Amino acid sequence: MDGFLLFISGITFSVGIISLFFAWRGDKRYKDTLFGFLAISSALYYLIQSGETQSSTAPILGLFSATVFFSLFPWYIAYYAHYVKKTYLWSITIMAIGFFSLFLLELFTGITDVKMVFSHLFYISASVYCLIASFHWLKNKVNFSSIFHAIGVLYFAVFSIEEILVDRFDFKFLWRTNFDYNLLDFFPMIFVFLKIVTVVNDLILKSKFEKSNVTFRRNWQNYLNNSNLLIVDLDEKGHIQYINPYFLGYLNNSTPEKHAPFHLQFISEKEQPLFTEIYNSSEIRGELQSNLILPEGQKSIYWSFLKFTDAESEREDILLTGIDITSEKMAEKKIKEVNEELEILNQKLESENFQLHQSLSGEDFANEKLIGESEELRYVLSKVEDIAKSNVTVLLEGETGVGKEVFATEIYQNSERRFNPFIKVNCAALPTPLLESELFGYEKGAFTGADKNKKGRFLLADKGTLFLDEIGEFPMEIQPKLLRVLQEGEFEPLGSERTYKVDVRVILATNKDLAYEVEKGTFRSDLYYRVNVFPITIPPLRKRKGDIRLLVRSFVNELNNKYKKDIQEIPGSLMEELENYPWPGNVRELKNVLERSVITSNESTLKLTDHLPDLLNSNGKNHHKNFGNEQSLVEVERSHIYGVLQDCDWKISGENGAAQILGMPASTLRSKMKKLDIKRT
Repeated sequence: MDGFLLFISGITFSVGIISLFFAWRGDKRYKDTLFGFLAISSALYYLIQSGETQSSTAPILGLFSATVFFSLFPWYIAYYAHYVKKTYLWSITIMAIGFFSLFLLELFTGITDVKMVFSHLFYISASVYCLIASFHWLKNKVNFSSIFHAIGVLYFAVFSIEEILVDRFDFKFLWRTNFDYNLLDFFPMIFVFLKIVTVVNDLILKSKFEKSNVTFRRNWQNYLNNSNLLIVDLDEKGHIQYINPYFLGYLNNSTPEKHAPFHLQFISEKEQPLFTEIYNSSEIRGELQSNLILPEGQKSIYWSFLKFTDAESEREDILLTGIDITSEKMAEKKIKEVNEELEILNQKLESENFQLHQSLSGEDFANEKLIGESEELRYVLSKVEDIAKSNVTVLLEGETGVGKEVFATEIYQNSERRFNPFIKVNCAALPTPLLESELFGYEKGAFTGADKNKKGRFLLADKGTLFLDEIGEFPMEIQPKLLRVLQEGEFEPLGSERTYKVDVRVILATNKDLAYEVEKGTFRSDLYYRVNVFPITIPPLRKRKGDIRLLVRSFVNELNNKYKKDIQEIPGSLMEELENYPWPGNVRELKNVLERSVITSNESTLKLTDHLPDLLNSNGKNHHKNFGNEQSLVEVERSHIYGVLQDCDWKISGENGAAQILGMPASTLRSKMKKLDIKRT
């Protein structure tokens, strides 16, 4: 037995020295260093046990060797299993040192009771910790090495339990009764043997791996050197470790600096954060696009990156692989530019077609002009001149027929947008769904019958002017959309999620009192305040009688040319009659009366086809309806309600009451009476 122990000691000692030698040559110092000391200490222990050393210091040396082995064993398992809990390991180490220190004390004093407490604590704590570490190792990685280490730990745990049972209860396993030695003493031998087997297996695997690795590296190096891709290997800070020949040729005369980050040398300052984000990110792989800065200009590169750990240096590297997409990007940019240009041309063509259609359909404004010299007209024209060159929204107010469209044309023709589109829309002539699609357009499939995209008037009038006539008739349901385009210049066509932004100067016209419409709830107050930025009230024809003579002569000359007539004379009595007539239809009515007369006239003297309606009462005062001039609509409403209440002897509700006659609930009538300050006197 002594010869066997001596043989084992020699082998174990040699393995320990070799482990220390390799540990201090490479980077794996902790694991191999621990195993080296474990092997040397177990070799010394067996050498002393063999009986070759019989000096008085032999028990002390044997005890020291055992202490070193059992103290380092949990650390060795912990580092190999990557389960290092230093607080527990130091506690176990202290127990081992305490146990063997008391063992030494026993040699001199004979005291045994305290020693057993430390020994049992050490056996239990070391067994539990090493078993947990081995389980953790096997859970993460099952291989030859982890299995053999787990077997060694299990051997240690089993015979540690046996040692406790013998000390406490004098209970021996079957082999203890048949053999007169402790199997725990053979643990270092078993463990070293398992380690030797593991090392041999690792050496065989390493030899095979190195052969395949050499082949792989050779093939990989050939690929890198001959690839037509831009390949560069960077360290974790972006420094260049390798750059393939194709990339070097691509850089032309630019020589990369290995001690400076790659992105600082060849990437634009704006895009450098993209690369620093890769260095600091936990992402293993990904893609990005950037511009490569070269002496002859920029190149667009599509990069893919992969993070890996270098097998030799154990350094985390980043492999960048790039492909030149400059031509594709240029083509994409060109296509985008062409599409944008086509869109602009298409928009311009549609606008020109629309204006041409207006011209051919008699809606052209080339012959429309303002005629008159009255003070009222000159005042309005001065306001038009003030506002024409700005882009502010204008609201034209006035009775029907006063020529609001002509004034809108005058504003347009004197504006800086006079060479851009001028689109006109009559809001009262279109139903709500059609008005919304005409103004804002629609996408194909937005509703039944929408078989193609249609651009709205706002888009057609971009950079130009849009005239919205009869804005007082604008439907409530689409007033928010109009408010948005007036405020923000943005809208979405029907059925579209795309937001269009336009630059349109808007001129609006109405023959209604919009403030009263707001009170009635048929016009939004926020929209009213938005359109009422610069109101211009156009006076009715009856308030500019001095202009009637000029208008009559101008219209007659125009109609002579239109209908091939030769009317040269307008009798004074007829002119006086025309000047004294109140013209409830204003300029439009005047032109219609003259047109009928010119058509039916076959002489050189103008004669009216029909007599003008007698709108004068017996007192010689005008009996025509007022359109917000002599009386406001509020005053007319107050007067009417007051008259009905007087006729009903101030009876509000019930049969023949004022509420019934006026066609409204009695509560509404009382509310209006309070609002209009109508009281019985």
